[in-house]
Amino acid sequence: PHKELPAEALIPGTTGTGTKSDPVICDSFAELKAALQYQGDLYIRVDSFTNTTGLNYYSLKLGTDYTTLDAAIRIPAQTAKHLEINTTVDIRTTYLREEGDDLLYSTIANYGNLYISGSGSLCGGFNASLPNGVIYNTGGGSVTVSGNVTIDGSHSVTTAHGCAIYNHQGNLTISGGTFTSTNGSAVASYAY
Repeated sequence: PHKELPAEALIPGTTGTGTKSDPVICDSFAELKAALQYQGDLYIRVDSFTNTTGLNYYSLKLGTDYTTLDAAIRIPAQTAKHLEINTTVDIRTTYLREEGDDLLYSTIANYGNLYISGSGSLCGGFNASLPNGVIYNTGGGSVTVSGNVTIDGSHSVTTAHGCAIYNHQGNLTISGGTFTSTNGSAVASYAY
């Protein structure tokens, strides 16, 4: 039913109908969050986030209300969500315990379909002993990384699980990119 309506009728501020050939285009975190929470199948694309913080990167921490053990971007499993991030900008999350933030264990938790391309970067700073990474792929999720993107997990406070990609019972395809971590395993796969 959502494909009969323009995306702006579904998610204010976006364009596109949510099909593969006409994805919903999100240029703010609020739009992306609304699109990911939409209950139907949806193709979503992010080309950039409007940066109003004065930083040279877009921060997913500032003004964001996370819950315990949350991810900044969560692609749910209950519907066929497809998220493409063309990282032509620098998107980062940070977690600093002394500021009283809730525990953020990944930048992106993927239970659906995630495509990362472009020439920018995704970066996460974590303070967690649980498995975490910039991308946490699980539940049969599918992640495809291409292009010159940098996925930087080297800002973890703990050396236990600061991966770029933590692949847990998911499908992972890598044809490009640079990956860094704090623990020597930039891309880690576990199926326990």
